Amino acid sequence: GVFISFGSDGATVEDARVVVGGASRTLLVAEKTAELLKGSRLDQGTFSSAATAMGAEIAKDPSLDPRQTLEYRSALAVGFLYKAFLAARPALPPALQSTQESIVPASARPVSSGT
Repeated sequence: GVFISFGSDGATVEDARVVVGGASRTLLVAEKTAELLKGSRLDQGTFSSAATAMGAEIAKDPSLDPRQTLEYRSALAVGFLYKAFLAARPALPPALQSTQESIVPASARPVSSGT
């Protein structure tokens, strides 16, 4: 999960916390990633730096579960970080608005008719 609060200008990150589960052997509080966000604006450069930092933090103590690779787990965590970046924006272009829709669990969807 990601927590972001902004300063009085509404654009500069004042405080941030990043927590990742499942990618490392224990719940990862990604302190370096969060520190990198503080004082920054949420732009592409900040995202790229944060994604790199998060990958490095995960790689220090990766999960030993053999079912998924470190690369897969890191990519998944970075995807959630990207979604948090988008959610923090005041408005999204139409092509990105679906990123903020809730996932409907399979049990709540109707059965497909096959057509």
